[in-house]
Formats: sequence, C-alpha cells, structure tokens
Amino acid sequence: MTLVRNTPGSGPQPVSVRAVASPAIEAVVAFWTQQIEVEDVDTYAEHEVLKRVWSKTEDLGDDIAWMGRNYAAAWTGLLPAIDESGAADLEELADYLGALPPGGVRALVAEAWHEHSDECSKCDTTDVVELGPADEVDERLVSILRKIHERAGDEFEAFGPKQKHTIEIVRFLKRRMALDRLVETVTNGVVYKSEAGVREVVLVPSGLLRPWNLLFLFGSDRYIVHPISEESIDADADKPPSWMIDLFKALGDERRLRLLRHLNEVGGASLGELAEHLDLAKSTTHHHLRTLRAAGLVRARLHSDHKEESRYELREELLPDLVSLVSEYLLSPSEPTK
Repeated sequence: MTLVRNTPGSGPQPVSVRAVASPAIEAVVAFWTQQIEVEDVDTYAEHEVLKRVWSKTEDLGDDIAWMGRNYAAAWTGLLPAIDESGAADLEELADYLGALPPGGVRALVAEAWHEHSDECSKCDTTDVVELGPADEVDERLVSILRKIHERAGDEFEAFGPKQKHTIEIVRFLKRRMALDRLVETVTNGVVYKSEAGVREVVLVPSGLLRPWNLLFLFGSDRYIVHPISEESIDADADKPPSWMIDLFKALGDERRLRLLRHLNEVGGASLGELAEHLDLAKSTTHHHLRTLRAAGLVRARLHSDHKEESRYELREELLPDLVSLVSEYLLSPSEPTK
C-alpha cells in the first residue's frame, strides 16, 4: 500500500471500475494507519477517532504489533478478502476467513507482502519477519479480528452511512467520467493513468483516512481508498445524493421531457432546431438545455470552426442505469445492516 496525495502511472485502460465500502474496511484503514510513519496523527481529519480506537485495543499490543509486521501485510491482505466476502464488519470477516481452507489466511498475507515488495523500490525485501506456521497464522489473525470487533466495532459502524452516501455519488460519477477524471475527482487531486496488468480499479471511500488516499495493488486489481465526499460528512443517513435531486428536478418539467424524447428520435439537434420544435425562444430553450446538462442527461458537441451551431445529444448510455441507481437508494435500508 502507498499513502499518497498525488501519484502518476501509465499503461492500458482497466477493464472495469467498481465502488465498494463497509465498516470492515474502515477498521483495516485504522490499523494500517497505526503502522505507517506520519509526522503526526493529527494530519488525519478523524484523528480523535483513530486515537480512541487504538486506545480501546491497547490490551492487544502484541497482536497488533504482529499484524504490523512486513509492512502490515496482514492488514493489506484483508482488503480483497472484505471485497470478496462482502463482510460488513470484522466479525463477519472473521467468519469468512475462518471458513477458508487451512493456510488460506496466511496465503492472503503472503500475497499482500509480495505485491507490496514488487511495488516498493525502497523496501528492504530481505527484512521479512516469518509470521509462523499456516495453521497458527490462520487462527491468530481470525482471533485478533474478533477481539477488535468486540472492543471497537461501533467506532467503524458510525462511518457506514457516510460511506454509503459517497458510494451512491461515485457510482453515478463513474457513468459520466473517464477513469482518469473520476479518480482525480474522488481523490481530490490524485493523477492516475491506467496501468499494464490492471483489469479492475476498485474505489473505496473512507472517513478515517481523510484527507489522504491509499493505493494498493492486489493481483490485477488496483484498490484506491479515498476520502468520503465533503457532501457525505454531515449528511443524514437517508439523505439522497445531490445528483439524484438534480436529476429529478431536471425531469420534472414537461418541456424538458419533450426535448429529451426529441433528441432521442433525431439523434442530435442545434439550439435553433430545438427551440423551433418546442416553439420556445432560444434563451428559454438554452436554459432548459443547461439544466439537462447539469443533470448529466445531455451533452453538447461543439464545433471548432464556429460556422455551425453546437449540436446537443442525449446521453443515452446513462439512462439504463438510472432506474437501478434510484431503486438501490429507495429500497436499501437507511442504516447499515448489522
């Protein structure tokens, strides 16, 4: 894993982009953060929460130190396990890991260390601490997760609604933006370009990590743990994301619905053509187009020679996802499932 504010990269386009989050990931972030060298924990927006979590687990000092060996590979190996299992908290994660075949947990740790050492040109790969026999590693790591959950599980669950709110925003933005712009937007400035061998980018919002970002490569997956959005920090658990409000405001007008339907039928039209079709002034039609563009429903295709009017087109690739995104918000519980 790499803690960054800005990082470059290069290579081919990833196959897909996903957004995932859970209180279990916040727990991994909290204890991975404890292992890294920072000037002051107060650089984290939620430093008081971090200090409280660490205080609640002080009696696990030897176990926490053990988890922190080999650049905290035991912690980093848990991210893909959480993603794979869908674990909501450390208790569920412990259940998942405990059901793996013998040596399965240790294999996760070993792979996380391997990926880290390949990425880190400054790491001393000879300074690797042996964690122990596979069965002992499996049993000890699962036991540690259960103990942490008992002592501090509530601290991580508190970030669940904020993560969920950001996830809804990210899932909408990824349908409107190219990968590089999406990553730069959610990370508040990290420059990312597609990497050779990376088939999927997994975006993971975190409240505890703010304002930092964490980049982690695991196999062909690039995990980017980024700060929850500013909009989500003080949002109520059931507050709809701003894009959803803008969308329904844009659709709540008969003339704009007629305009969208016409664009779908003709494939594209100029401002003048749309004004004529709606029997409206150009200024009024332009106002409706601006509202639809802000909601992400219409794009403007500009002409560089200025000899022709810009053409407006329906962003039809966005439409199939709107129903599922709105349904997910309406049908999901406002509080994280425990």
